Amino acid sequence: MRGAGALLAAVKAGDTDTVARLLARDPRLAGAQEAGISAVRLARYHRQPAVLDVLLQHSPPLDALDHAALGW
Repeated sequence: MRGAGALLAAVKAGDTDTVARLLARDPRLAGAQEAGISAVRLARYHRQPAVLDVLLQHSPPLDALDHAALGW
């Protein structure tokens, strides 16, 4: 997935503007993963709530682990 590395780096850094820009260009990036860990979980693990909000606005695919991390 092109741009996934840039998105994941921005997620971990808490760079909300870059995450939003990348997702506006390619919403499929919301489903990006790093070593099987979704961008959503990375945002939670790195305590980036603003980034998490942007990701969730783009309806990423969520699995049971994502739901658990989100407390759903």
